[in-house]
Amino acid sequence: MVLRIFLILHWIGIALVAVGLYLWLFSEAKSGDVSQMVWTATTFGLGGLLMSPYPVVKAFEWMAKK
Repeated sequence: MVLRIFLILHWIGIALVAVGLYLWLFSEAKSGDVSQMVWTATTFGLGGLLMSPYPVVKAFEWMAKK
C-alpha cells in the first residue's frame, strides 16, 4: 500500500519535472520574466521532491526481503 502511494507520487513528480522542462525550454522564462522563472523553479523543485522517496522505499523493501 505504501509503495503504491510512493509510486503514484513518483509519477506525479516525473510529470512536474517534465512540465518544468517544458516551461524552461519553450517559454519566456529565459527572457527574464520573474514569475515564469518562479513557476519553472517550483515545478522542478516539487517534482524532485515528490520523485525522491520512491527509490528509497523500494530499496528498503528489497533489503527486507533478503
